[in-house]
Amino acid sequence: EDHRPDDSGRVHSIILPNTCYAKEAPYKLLSPQHWSQVTEDHRPERNGTWCATYSDSIMLEWNQRQYRRTIPLSATANNVEMLRTAPGVRKFCALSSTFE
Repeated sequence: EDHRPDDSGRVHSIILPNTCYAKEAPYKLLSPQHWSQVTEDHRPERNGTWCATYSDSIMLEWNQRQYRRTIPLSATANNVEMLRTAPGVRKFCALSSTFE
């Protein structure tokens, strides 16, 4: 489970079933294609979770395109997107690992 804010600032729990998750890793990889595949978000509209790549940003939409996150691309960082977790997620992860 991961916690990511959308463009409006609302924080969402992102759960990707059957996905390798390394809690201790300093960075997490998110594959929008994999996210779309495992959520099976196809009703009522097909491809309710998807992404678009533009020259200066990547746009992710999920939950029947109800939520959106736009991530700027940085030419100085080799056009790699950096999608940050929600503030306070480290404290949450530390607390949840205490109970695991």
